[in-house]
Amino acid sequence: MSPEERDPEFLKAHRYLEKCGDFEHNGKTVLASRLGYRINVRFVHAFFGRMFNHPHALFTDEMLRPELQDLAEFANGVDNIGFDAKRVAKMYFDDGSIRQACPSATGAAAHHAQ
Repeated sequence: MSPEERDPEFLKAHRYLEKCGDFEHNGKTVLASRLGYRINVRFVHAFFGRMFNHPHALFTDEMLRPELQDLAEFANGVDNIGFDAKRVAKMYFDDGSIRQACPSATGAAAHHAQ
């Protein structure tokens, strides 16, 4: 891929990346948008087609969109990502290391503790 082709804005503008969206599953909102963007079949054909004769055989819809394999497992995985991110962030505030990681957050940490 050329430097231009590696630029996320180029990839989004040419629809080589698709935004993950939130969805409902079993009456609960799954915050899949926290995953950001992912490659899609257009990306596979345009870029993996340079290396493989039949990239679609290697990168199936189920591989590119794991929620097609098992929606419940996908939803659970997304929830686990959010839970772990929140847990780790809280540890930064609890032990005070947020001040070293992000000095401007010192005021926010004090406000957060109140």
